[in-house]
Amino acid sequence: MSAVPEKSKLHERARLRLSECSIAAAQTSAGEPARSWRDNLAPGISTEEVEAAYSADPAWRADLALPHSSAALTVNLFAPWRDDLDKLTLGEVSGFTSFRLEVEASLGLDGTPAYFDAIGMSDRRVVAIEVKCLEYLSDPPEKYRIGFEQSIGRICEAHGLSEEGWLGEANRLKRDPAAYGALFAHQLVKQAFALEHQHKSGRQLLIYLYWEPTDWQKHPFFEQHRSELARLSRTVAGERIAFRYLSVSDLIAAWAHVSQPAWLAGHVEYLKHRYEVEIGNIGGSD
Repeated sequence: MSAVPEKSKLHERARLRLSECSIAAAQTSAGEPARSWRDNLAPGISTEEVEAAYSADPAWRADLALPHSSAALTVNLFAPWRDDLDKLTLGEVSGFTSFRLEVEASLGLDGTPAYFDAIGMSDRRVVAIEVKCLEYLSDPPEKYRIGFEQSIGRICEAHGLSEEGWLGEANRLKRDPAAYGALFAHQLVKQAFALEHQHKSGRQLLIYLYWEPTDWQKHPFFEQHRSELARLSRTVAGERIAFRYLSVSDLIAAWAHVSQPAWLAGHVEYLKHRYEVEIGNIGGSD
């Protein structure tokens, strides 16, 4: 099966399975399914804080109501930590003093700024997070893609030529926009330069956190996605803007071995039921 048909079928099946799990997780005592974006969130999340974080986006309610929404995934993973940030560890960074959702960051260049799904601040460094649910299983809209290609062009014009690190990746993507097939590397490169512009000293961290099914090894596309992440990671190793990538399942597994805070064990169980699913054989039979 070629990559494009496989990706489309994976997206369709994954969206169905996540929808089923969302309905099951949001059942009320009366057995009724979710009715609004609030029902799509994990127990204990402050809806007022969510409203404040996403209010600048006119479509945020519709987005958060989608079972496969990366915004809902971000909120469900991190919003419960608001009162226990000192106990949160991400990419070997701990001791967070603040954690914000949906953050805009300028590159200091003309054009559209970069956006992060979340940014955590600690005494040691900044941790910026890009969260993907099913977005990488579909091609970006043409306007969106062109916008990122223009941003990559501006980065190259501003910073010059290189074959190494983040700038090397920017120049590579300028020469060959299709250098990556499963990973939308344009976005990560743009985010790295925004993070560098916002924090001009110290070693900062960009984390790519992605959902995949528990049976990802059965599907070549997920193997390709992981392979391309490893390739990017090798290319930018040693850069001031460090890069880490982690699956949602791996993050949940790491949290399962943490004893504090006390609420975390219940939250881990919710996340497992909600996001850890098989999608089966997409060729027509399970």
